[in-house]
Amino acid sequence: MTSVCRQNKAVLCRMGKDFKMVRRKDGLADYHGMKKRLNGLTVPLRGEYQLSNAALALAVFEIIEENGFVVDSEAIYAGLKKTHWEARMEILCDRPLFLLDGAHNPSGISALRSGLKRDFSWRRLILIFAALADKDYCAMLKKIAPMAALTILPPLQTGRAVPARDMARVIKGLGCRAVVSRSVDQAILKAMKMAGDGDIICALGSFYLAGEVKQVFHQIHSCGKQHGNTGIG
Repeated sequence: MTSVCRQNKAVLCRMGKDFKMVRRKDGLADYHGMKKRLNGLTVPLRGEYQLSNAALALAVFEIIEENGFVVDSEAIYAGLKKTHWEARMEILCDRPLFLLDGAHNPSGISALRSGLKRDFSWRRLILIFAALADKDYCAMLKKIAPMAALTILPPLQTGRAVPARDMARVIKGLGCRAVVSRSVDQAILKAMKMAGDGDIICALGSFYLAGEVKQVFHQIHSCGKQHGNTGIG
């Protein structure tokens, strides 16, 4: 990359050397840029890699400012604070704590696993997992299934999905627990009935699954209902 930039007389800005974002103990973040420094930023997106994404965005702002496109610092503070990204360690409800993440490859699963360990604590972790056949689902399951007390495997409404029973065999081969459900809504219902105080439910593995989970949650009037009365059909 350095040689290509040199050949094309392009400036190379490197994260960690030319700019970076640092998380503070109070949860806020400080941006150390090439010329600019912004302290006390609110970055609501979970996951340490989201700090890197935010730093990249701010570095771009610094670069385009040199061409006369100036972004007001107050707008940056306000914009970051309001940032929302669906299906990225998204909390759908808190009783029980239900997370939705679109991680659909081994590196995404690794980032999710790190985020879970850093940002949450739990008594039991219950997974709802589905994946497409063109993804390395075996590697994903090897990274995440051993963390869980149970992995629930629903079918997806697409012919591209890995059969749930195939994934169940992989999980059981790892010495972990897995069950197959008839549908996504039944998987959610089972997880919610099973979850107790201190437990976390996490749905992951595919944006197809994320979309179906979202549809189910749109049918739920209140996440504070009794586990046996969630309104999920």
